[in-house]
Amino acid sequence: MNRVLLGIGVLAVLAGLGAIIDPDVLATMPSGPSGLIAVIGVLSLLEAVRAAHSRYARSVEEPSLPHPERRLASSVLEPDVDVRPSVGRRSRHAIAAEHDRIRDRLTETAVGVLVRCDGDTPERARQRLRTGSWTDDPEAAAFFAPDGYRQPLSERLGTLLTRTDAFQARAHSAIAALSERMEDQTRGDG
Repeated sequence: MNRVLLGIGVLAVLAGLGAIIDPDVLATMPSGPSGLIAVIGVLSLLEAVRAAHSRYARSVEEPSLPHPERRLASSVLEPDVDVRPSVGRRSRHAIAAEHDRIRDRLTETAVGVLVRCDGDTPERARQRLRTGSWTDDPEAAAFFAPDGYRQPLSERLGTLLTRTDAFQARAHSAIAALSERMEDQTRGDG
């Protein structure tokens, strides 16, 4: 049906372009310009009826939902997660609340990764995140356990000079460490 409508639409557009380029073409048509206008009107009306039918034929009570599947490794953790606070001037309280929201989301993702890759229970995974024993990267560990990490002076100076946010740097380190763990597990399964 769509191909038929597409073909009719292309013919109507070509006829319209031909009439624009050379108006005498309309005189050669058996029904003249009024026939072309009638054909375009009927086509428009048919398309409007088709669109209205497809819109009102859908059920509101029974939405079309995707079938549940096992999550892929790439859907568990995406390395390009945006951990920057929203742009604009905001209070420290609002930024801290957003950092907490991002940290909570990444914590849940990290728990899922540790459960899946290391066979931990969710409680054990949370404990490893709190102590920082889940990784050898101190900056990644500091994202989930910030009290046990003191950033070296050279890194602190680097973040001041490059104007990078320590929260963002730690979040990216944690994401990279979790991604590496997922890739290692995927390679081990394959």
